[in-house]
Amino acid sequence: MTEFQPEQDYEDPRNVRILKRVVYIMGVMLVVGAIVVIGTIIYRAVNYDATRAASASAGPGFPALDVAVGQGATIGTIELNGNRMAVHVSKDGSNEIIIIDVRRGTLLGRVKLNN
Repeated sequence: MTEFQPEQDYEDPRNVRILKRVVYIMGVMLVVGAIVVIGTIIYRAVNYDATRAASASAGPGFPALDVAVGQGATIGTIELNGNRMAVHVSKDGSNEIIIIDVRRGTLLGRVKLNN
């Protein structure tokens, strides 16, 4: 019987060497990326600013907007579409729609509806 003889040391083909290098580089990138993510989480947890987080989640707001609807007027429906709000106002048989830009807090216009 023949005895088992270990194979001789053959040099890897060129494409296998390139593949090994690519795998090593990708492994290093994976470890570095994980360290960056964990470091960022720790940094943000340590430097947490509650007032900044509360103001960021609340949005940029605007001061109160006074819209005159008249004495005895009734607000019917309020519709919101994007950054515009339409308010239906009725008074003494006449109807009006008030259009407000909610992002800037400005009155865009009034539309009077005739019967």
